[in-house]
Amino acid sequence: FAGSTQARFASFLRAPSAVVAYLRGQQSHGIGHNPAGGWMVMLLLLLLASQAISGLFSNDDIMLEGPWIKWIDKTLSDTITYWHKAQFKAIVAAVALHVSAVGFYLLIKRENLVRPMITGYKNITTTLPNLTAPAWRAGLIAVVAAALVWLAINV
Repeated sequence: FAGSTQARFASFLRAPSAVVAYLRGQQSHGIGHNPAGGWMVMLLLLLLASQAISGLFSNDDIMLEGPWIKWIDKTLSDTITYWHKAQFKAIVAAVALHVSAVGFYLLIKRENLVRPMITGYKNITTTLPNLTAPAWRAGLIAVVAAALVWLAINV
């Protein structure tokens, strides 16, 4: 939605066949996320969003409960809490896989992905046009996200 061409969802989500071809070594990925990395980003985002949403309805049977627990019954809250805890394990596994892949690229393929992941910049030999989306778009997304979080907590 915002940022450079390579940072936008439309550029790094590819068909499953492209992921398989990339993992088999039959396809290069060029600039930006490789096909497997693009789907890992989506998996991590979906897991984190699901974790946040399920937390709104979760309880620990002792002292803490999500702010939206009043809208559902205890049995449903307990079921959501079970999945909330299971999702945490899935997040840890996905993060471990992601960090392992970055380590593989650094140690085996000799490609440092850490700096580009943090800064958004990568040294390349070709010149690309600057197709960065307007900064106001990122600001608008941040404001909408902050408003949604505030509403979720204060409803």
